[in-house]
Amino acid sequence: MVRKMTINQAQGGTDMPGMLTAKDLGAALKIDPKTIYKYVQFGRIPYVRIQRNIRFPKRGILDWLEAQTYRPRSRNGRLDLRN
Repeated sequence: MVRKMTINQAQGGTDMPGMLTAKDLGAALKIDPKTIYKYVQFGRIPYVRIQRNIRFPKRGILDWLEAQTYRPRSRNGRLDLRN
């Protein structure tokens, strides 16, 4: 059984607000906030622009992460680890 990890769990179980800054999101995903802004620039991540500020809706990010998640194909209900 594959267990999903939420951003809250990645941060040690602390509750996060409904909207995240690039710094918050970068810390949760363990990537540089500059990379987050590159994703925004190329339209690869859900975001909200509030005047000149960019925020990331928690629900949208969780959905985006789910869509980005790779799951190995199974064969007969077993995990296929062969190349």
